[in-house]
Amino acid sequence: MAANAYEKLRRLLATSQLRPHEHLRISELAERLSVGITPLREALIRLAAEGLVTLHPKRGFFVKGLTTEELAELYVFANYLLRSSLWWGTARMGAVGLASDLAVGLQDARSEQAAVAAAKAVELLNERIVGLSGSTEMLRAIRGYNDRTSVARLIYVEQVERVESTSDYVRTMIDLLQADDRPTIAARLQQRFEAKMLQVPRLVKEVASRAFSSHWSYEMAPPCVPLGRHETAIEAAQAQGAFNSR
Repeated sequence: MAANAYEKLRRLLATSQLRPHEHLRISELAERLSVGITPLREALIRLAAEGLVTLHPKRGFFVKGLTTEELAELYVFANYLLRSSLWWGTARMGAVGLASDLAVGLQDARSEQAAVAAAKAVELLNERIVGLSGSTEMLRAIRGYNDRTSVARLIYVEQVERVESTSDYVRTMIDLLQADDRPTIAARLQQRFEAKMLQVPRLVKEVASRAFSSHWSYEMAPPCVPLGRHETAIEAAQAQGAFNSR
């Protein structure tokens, strides 16, 4: 099925297991992923629309390389999206659902996959903040951002922020969301955004270096709280009682 092919291919791209600018030969990739050629082609078209691969007419599909300009633009976009959701969102997020969701990931942050777990906790935190907007389109946008910056995020956690500091950041944000302290949340988001912007050239260089390293491979864990194929983070939070009217 196309959905299965899409998820498998998206995982390879998100974990940098396909090299930047690599030509994606459909027959070889279909065999590697154990999917049909037609579903794979549909998945590639969808990923091209999402900006994860590039389609060159008469040449085929290629892995999109991350540039300093693109990463900087993605960081600016996400910062705007998060802060807009925070200020204009009509929901108030209770701490119960969020804290229990992220606690699973932060427990994993003590394992050998610590950096991966901490990076995933940040991704889920991003989703939940954008969930305040009540917009599924904005949620889809932040998930696309999470996918396109996943390896850069992992490197940032490993080499710049460090796992313990990332975990502390997530826990602090949980407390602030519980208190509905939006000014302080906005200030923390801006502070982290500015720190990441300073590291853009270094992160892009390291992403490229790891992608071309024969020993670079890791398995990005699934989100702390698995969501159904058609379930949004907004619906999940509502089901857990995590949203209350302001």
